[in-house]
Amino acid sequence: MLVTSLKKQQLFNAHDAGNGIMHDPVHAPLDADYAAPQSILKRAMSTAAQPQSLINALLDAHLKILQLNVEHAPDAHEIALTLAYTSDINIILIQEPYTFKDLSRQITKKHPSYECFSPTDSWAISGRPRVLTYVRKKKGIRTSQLRPFTTDTKEASDLLFLQIFSPTGKSALIVNIYNAPAGCSRAGEAAKALTTLPEAYFPQTTILAGDLNLLHNRWQPSLQRSPTTFAEPFINWLDLQGLVLISDIDCPTHERGNVLDLSFASSPLALAGAKASIASHLDATSDHQPLITTVPWDQRYKETAQKLRFDTLDHTSFLSLLASNLAGTESSAATEEDLDALAEKLTSAIQ
Repeated sequence: MLVTSLKKQQLFNAHDAGNGIMHDPVHAPLDADYAAPQSILKRAMSTAAQPQSLINALLDAHLKILQLNVEHAPDAHEIALTLAYTSDINIILIQEPYTFKDLSRQITKKHPSYECFSPTDSWAISGRPRVLTYVRKKKGIRTSQLRPFTTDTKEASDLLFLQIFSPTGKSALIVNIYNAPAGCSRAGEAAKALTTLPEAYFPQTTILAGDLNLLHNRWQPSLQRSPTTFAEPFINWLDLQGLVLISDIDCPTHERGNVLDLSFASSPLALAGAKASIASHLDATSDHQPLITTVPWDQRYKETAQKLRFDTLDHTSFLSLLASNLAGTESSAATEEDLDALAEKLTSAIQ
């Protein structure tokens, strides 16, 4: 059966991902031509019967962004990707991802339904990436990665800039950041580097999210200690850029009780309803809490039809669904026009 063979392939991919095995370099898309024909027919039938209210809901849907520091743990990284997939997350922002010790091989955790983006092309030169961004495939999200820093810049591995586009041309800049805390390599350097970029670099639709490690009473009013040294200059920069805090205030994102993981949005997005909250149901065993940011987004997208594969076709189910789709269709064709109309109905039923 096709379904059985498909599940085996998925388990094979999951096993490889779980062991940090990459059959292709980061960015290489996987062949996804494995959809069952009967599922295609079911999808076509159900889509035709969708009420207008559901269609409107799809048009008004939100982009869902998951952010989480997995602390280089392979299990936490893999769990985060799996939970994101089952929760229909569009974009995943990982901080301190798992990477194989031999950086020249550029091995990390992958998921067949997401494309993985790295801040640099050569980990052997730039060092271990401390951020990775994943974008869901087959959701109509086009991407263009921006690299304002050269590979040999020390902060290049801690910041990832990804421009995304909807099918109708709507765009947004998604910035994934890991700003290391005091005592770590490049402590505080990512936040400082961000503030050196020209104001024009940040469009009116920007999401900045990640592990900032900046303590300040703006997002943690209950803070009982002095703010992090660079927190105040960073806040001034946020205000200058019109970036608004959209994550929950005074809600600890780390098991030790501080608010370290933050999400900011440009004012137009915040006014449109962009919001970030802790998502405890997506706990991936990290000592950081996962956050989900929802952004108003145009989801109009027509998925590319999959090819019929007759060698693995479930003929009984296929013929049953085809008969249902063709119920009431007259098989006689007296004229050339009737024949064309009949052929069109048959083609539509198969698709």
